[in-house]
Amino acid sequence: MNIRHLDWFYAENIERGISKLSQNEARHLKVKRHYSDELVCIFDGKGKVGIGKIIDKDKIEVSEVREFPKEDSLTIAVAVPKGDRLDFMLQKLTELNVSTIILMNTKRSVVMPRETKQERLKRILIEACKQCRRAWVPELRNLTEFSSVIKEEADSKIILNQDGVKIKFGMGTTLVLVGPEGGFTEEEMKEAESNGFVKTSISKNTLRIETAAIAVAAIINSRN
Repeated sequence: MNIRHLDWFYAENIERGISKLSQNEARHLKVKRHYSDELVCIFDGKGKVGIGKIIDKDKIEVSEVREFPKEDSLTIAVAVPKGDRLDFMLQKLTELNVSTIILMNTKRSVVMPRETKQERLKRILIEACKQCRRAWVPELRNLTEFSSVIKEEADSKIILNQDGVKIKFGMGTTLVLVGPEGGFTEEEMKEAESNGFVKTSISKNTLRIETAAIAVAAIINSRN
């Protein structure tokens, strides 16, 4: 059975037998106009997907559980775009199999989301996984300083800059830094390069934050 043809719903715990949906997911089930005995999928965001039939407005009888291996590690550390551009960026990075999204504070950053937004942002990631049938919800890390991010380990370390070289494909884990629309400061660039980052360009044009993040994720994702 191709589970991508079924509608997906989120549940924290998935085992064979009866799974109860949250109030929010039960509402989504109703909106999608599903009825008893119809097949759907539920997923836990950690690689586990259950296939089962609806037996009540908020209950699924799971008959099969599939486990999907963790995807290749692609981390995008990105300055935060304004308003609903952040929501759009999170949706698209999820669709492009980014495994970790770090909302990063740089010297020219304009926006930093409050901790209180964390649950809403996580919900956006879950909804994007439901839409694109992805078994793993990306990890979201909020309020992270540039100086901390550049010390993280990865097989390939890339910092986007218009004056950089063309992007090169590497194997293994990848960490990409995407700056604010004013760019990284000269000091930040030197600090990143001294920590093993390669200055890389994906366009001669000045891109919006979310455009650059989505574009680099798509380019790297295409190697697989």
